[in-house]
Amino acid sequence: MRFDRSRKSEKVPHVSHTDPLPAGTVDPSPWYENYQDEHDLWHCRRRQTITKRQERFGVKPWISAASKEELEELKAEQDRLWEGYQL
Repeated sequence: MRFDRSRKSEKVPHVSHTDPLPAGTVDPSPWYENYQDEHDLWHCRRRQTITKRQERFGVKPWISAASKEELEELKAEQDRLWEGYQL
């Protein structure tokens, strides 16, 4: 398909950004004004989805799954290892 040089390009009227908008036209705010709000909303919804999924499948944070005794044992073992490392 060859470019048709005989057709004249349609002239688009130039609109400067300082011109007042025609009556009855809503001023479209630029995308970046609303960007942060949309971004935060997306993360909020994502966290809600993850939490709901965890509740549904019974997934708990790892720290609550371990009993206090297990945690104390781990801490004691860590302390022993650390003492051995210091010597």
